[in-house]
Amino acid sequence: MQVPVSPFLQTKKPWLKKLVARLNQDFSYASALGTDVVGKRYYVSTKVTSISDSDWGERGFVVRVYNQGRYFEYAFNELPEEESGITTLADKIIAGAMALSGQAFLYPEPKEDAITQSFQGQVDELPANVGPDKVIARLTDITKKMHQVSELVIDAMAVVNYCQVSKIFVSA
Repeated sequence: MQVPVSPFLQTKKPWLKKLVARLNQDFSYASALGTDVVGKRYYVSTKVTSISDSDWGERGFVVRVYNQGRYFEYAFNELPEEESGITTLADKIIAGAMALSGQAFLYPEPKEDAITQSFQGQVDELPANVGPDKVIARLTDITKKMHQVSELVIDAMAVVNYCQVSKIFVSA
């Protein structure tokens, strides 16, 4: 089974392309990395059973621009809904990058080949498609087996964490 592409990142792709194109009007290099990591955590112990979002979840973007031997990065969680919001965001990034000064190291401008590439992983079964009842039943079975090992076992726990990582990278 093919791991699905993040719907969140797919809807943001056109905006990222517009943002990078806008930044390329002021910088010789601009890129944007978008990340969407979602998942679940199942916890079963002798006394507690819980299901929660995975601690590994993250969602956001990092833009990188190159200006006179220096890189500037700007991180944010949301892209604006309106077209004018891209201009406002680009202006913030430009102002921050142009304010760089000092005697720090100067780095060479990145050279990239134009590549359009996509990768989607393959799995036997997506963890998100396994019902919570099935996962909890399996973890409960594991904790019961731990108790059967010895009467000295007072508390036993079993935990499953899973996450699905999706990324998009746009540069120009």
